[in-house]
Amino acid sequence: MSREFDPVPGARGWQLSNSCVFSLAAQRASLEIFTQAGMEAICQKQRSLTGYLEFLLKAKIGEEKLTLLTPACPEHRGNQISLSLPGADHLVEQLKAHNIVVDHRPPDVIRLAPCPLYNRYQDIWQACQALEKILR
Repeated sequence: MSREFDPVPGARGWQLSNSCVFSLAAQRASLEIFTQAGMEAICQKQRSLTGYLEFLLKAKIGEEKLTLLTPACPEHRGNQISLSLPGADHLVEQLKAHNIVVDHRPPDVIRLAPCPLYNRYQDIWQACQALEKILR
């Protein structure tokens, strides 16, 4: 067997007969965390975090400064809130300076996606405070 990997062209070249042990070890650890936390509890916190985020965005910043693109119904929005803001690319850099990581969809959309396994309500509050300060 050669030491060099020479895949066949196309998608077939990415097929492997065995998964990488290191990848499987990380996957096993993550599945244990999901099992320990419980999917119902994770989903409940996800809905609660995004609901709190939506509430704060409307209450602290207001829909005159931003447009919420994500459906209001928790079952339809998943674990993220998308906002349309003019100059979002500049805003992304300013949020990074406050240690807030968002997903930028050029030209003017940012997505905030709190993770129920490690984000706290305090994190949501701090993100909205930073956004409010930046948009003043």
